[in-house]
Amino acid sequence: LTVRRPDVTLLPEVPVQRLLIPTGGNLHIPTFFIRGSGRGMLLALDDRGKEFVLKEEPVATALKDGWSVCGLDPRGIGEMATTQTEWLSAASLLLGNSFVDRQALDLFAAASLFQGRPIRLVARGPDAVLAAARAVPHLSGLKSYTFYEGFQSYREFLNRPKSLETSYQLRKDNSDRFAYDHEIPFFY
Repeated sequence: LTVRRPDVTLLPEVPVQRLLIPTGGNLHIPTFFIRGSGRGMLLALDDRGKEFVLKEEPVATALKDGWSVCGLDPRGIGEMATTQTEWLSAASLLLGNSFVDRQALDLFAAASLFQGRPIRLVARGPDAVLAAARAVPHLSGLKSYTFYEGFQSYREFLNRPKSLETSYQLRKDNSDRFAYDHEIPFFY
């Protein structure tokens, strides 16, 4: 996964900014940027939307410690949310790519604005955590990451204790398909 640095200018005299970061196609990722004292950059994403990251303890602590914060809504999350996740995931796979990879590329586009700075990553919720986990191995300058209310590791994603046995059962109806939605990020 690679991305070119987008043509976005951070204004040094403005402490809080709204940015639209261009990514693949004519898509622009909505973000906010809060300038810190220069310790590094915290990238934050939340399934509920980028505004909710400001209520989270790791983000508040980072701001107090002088870190800059960039909250973003990658495709499928927050301002970019969709109600058609099943269709979107299936269509992406049919086209030969992964929707989660696209979300990770959105995260890379934001991270590329801050190359050369230490980066921390905070993600909350199953979809945000999955996108962030996909990006982690490829983020240069990453110092730490915090994932919560989602998958904590690839092992947890692959070893789903509650849904594994159920996933092999053939059913006549879909009435209980949401029973394990916290373990499976998209409904296929």
